[in-house]
Amino acid sequence: MARNEAITVSDAAGTRFEGELLDQQTDGGLTVRDADGRQWTLPRDVIATRDGTTVHLSRAFTDLADPAAATAEERTIPLV
Repeated sequence: MARNEAITVSDAAGTRFEGELLDQQTDGGLTVRDADGRQWTLPRDVIATRDGTTVHLSRAFTDLADPAAATAEERTIPLV
């Protein structure tokens, strides 16, 4: 995967969103931007597989919307 590449993220519950890959962390995590321009961190420990430009998460994310979040940690996708 390359920076600024279109990416699809799907979770264990089948929820999907389209976004853009911004960065790959050294530990294997990813930073993505969603269609609304918000940045999210996908920790490596919840990335089950990466298939081309699709990332499948091992758990379900419950909420993708907290545009007021000030720090990258607060923008980490909350998982259940």
